[in-house]
Amino acid sequence: MLGEGEHELEEGLSRLSNYLVERTGNVGYYYDLDEGKLKKYELENWKYPSNYFIKVVPQTDKIRFSWNDCKESGDHLVCVGAKKSTHEKLSINIPLDIVDEVKKKYTKKGQVELFLEPPRRNIDISIGKRKGTCAICSTEDYLVKGKQWMYPFLVDPSKFGNFYSHSKGMVNLCPRCALAGLAAYTKWIYVIEGKDYLHFFMFHSDLRTLKDLYEGMLKPIFLENEGNRRRNFSLKFSGKYVHETTMGLILTLFERLKTQEGVDRDIAQMFSDFIEESRGELHLFVASGKLGNAFNMSNLVEFSKFNALYRLYNLWIDAVKNIFEDAKPLKIIPGVFLQFKVKIGDRWETLIRDKICWKVLEFDDPLPHIEEYLYDPKGSQLRAGTLHIFEVYAKEVLNVEEKHIKMLAAFGHEIGKASAEKRSMDVLYSMRNAKNLDEFLRVLNDINFKLGLTVNEDLLKIDKDRILGVPWVRIKILLSIYAMNTYLLITKGGGK
Repeated sequence: MLGEGEHELEEGLSRLSNYLVERTGNVGYYYDLDEGKLKKYELENWKYPSNYFIKVVPQTDKIRFSWNDCKESGDHLVCVGAKKSTHEKLSINIPLDIVDEVKKKYTKKGQVELFLEPPRRNIDISIGKRKGTCAICSTEDYLVKGKQWMYPFLVDPSKFGNFYSHSKGMVNLCPRCALAGLAAYTKWIYVIEGKDYLHFFMFHSDLRTLKDLYEGMLKPIFLENEGNRRRNFSLKFSGKYVHETTMGLILTLFERLKTQEGVDRDIAQMFSDFIEESRGELHLFVASGKLGNAFNMSNLVEFSKFNALYRLYNLWIDAVKNIFEDAKPLKIIPGVFLQFKVKIGDRWETLIRDKICWKVLEFDDPLPHIEEYLYDPKGSQLRAGTLHIFEVYAKEVLNVEEKHIKMLAAFGHEIGKASAEKRSMDVLYSMRNAKNLDEFLRVLNDINFKLGLTVNEDLLKIDKDRILGVPWVRIKILLSIYAMNTYLLITKGGGK
């Protein structure tokens, strides 16, 4: 916004004010003392959604009066009041044809306040007369008293004495950090759904990396937010939960690194190498909450495992690129995550997707939630590519050997097919509900007698609570997923 080099604080504040203020499209009235009449002006507000964080209001002077102190004179209403700042007595004229409109807009508890000039929203920062240490960058400079509208996550220790009993005074910032906090509003990626939720994303790294990321990768694909109150960035998918939306953003960025469409190709390649080779640190912070009169935060998530997830992403591409003719991996991968939702009434519930995305982002086990989705009455068979992607995940993250995955896939397919032929889900639900190793072994025994299938001997080799070298429950869930998916494919999808 300002470019490199030294700049006057007033210049930076002026440019930020111009960027962060928008016309609302509505009209208000102010009283022009020089011309002695009411005039219209265009209403302004802080640009959405920064208006939920910046609560600085215009300091324009007003006249205050009561309707009881007004008398009709010709085609005007003459009202006597006082200037709010000095209590100087003033008399104003209000045309009779707009009295009702003024009453409706400006009357509060019988009192009326009208601006005496068009109010303009400006950011003003007062610099102290003594030098000190900035609470953020630790430089010595003349300091500014920190306000929450400068940094939404700023905490004033003096207001939380029980939690910060060792801290005294206020949070002081150097002018550069105060300006940087305000400039951050211009770089947020946000997703909003009315007052139900707001997610906003902030990247953190060294300044050069952040500049390249924004200028070369993010800025070119920001959406025009004029009239768009739901988001300012294109995402593969999003929802009211924080982890699913985070995954939607990360998959969008990974796709751009691959296709280099709409972005700076040199920077895209540089970032691809930066992430793939772990050349530096890159953190993504996501704040999530609800909007009321202000923002009420409920979650703060940090993600920094870009290298590991990008490596998985490349393996996923290899795994699904040949699953059918003309397969498009960059569409298949987000589609796999997108499918995890269920219809409740007239809306889609995506909590199950959020749970799966959360586990993947944490490199934890998402398989129980995939099993949960398949066995939900509103669930359905998995989309093409889903098993390929999570087989890669099971091998690379959950340490299940590839040969064991293939064996479980084949045996699970047999179980699902036999259950579909018998039109019986008894074995499937018994396997799903097995709570301990003994119950799972009884299910394997039932598979032999009820379905007439031979159980692989390796599944019966128990080492404490492990089967095939991993916790028994992981084997149970994988087998359950393969079996139920085959059953649904045959009974609902027309497969064989």
